[in-house]
Amino acid sequence: MQLSQLPSRPRPAPFSTSTSSIGTLLENPATSAILTKYLPDLVSNPQIEMARGMTLKQIQSYSSDTVTDEVLAKIDAELVRVPAQK
Repeated sequence: MQLSQLPSRPRPAPFSTSTSSIGTLLENPATSAILTKYLPDLVSNPQIEMARGMTLKQIQSYSSDTVTDEVLAKIDAELVRVPAQK
């Protein structure tokens, strides 16, 4: 069997609230716009710089009133449509 005939595995989404750091999401214009749409106060907060190495899922315990499971699900639904950067 040739390599081109092997079944392809689905690729994981390039961005997600549980695996992508906040810094990575803020550096990409498309993903930054998604964060701004759902979490404008968080994105504009000067303290966000301290959380750049964390994921949104990780900071959920610190901001559980705004970073809810529902908001994370909405963000993830949009993040899966953003192509990976080359």
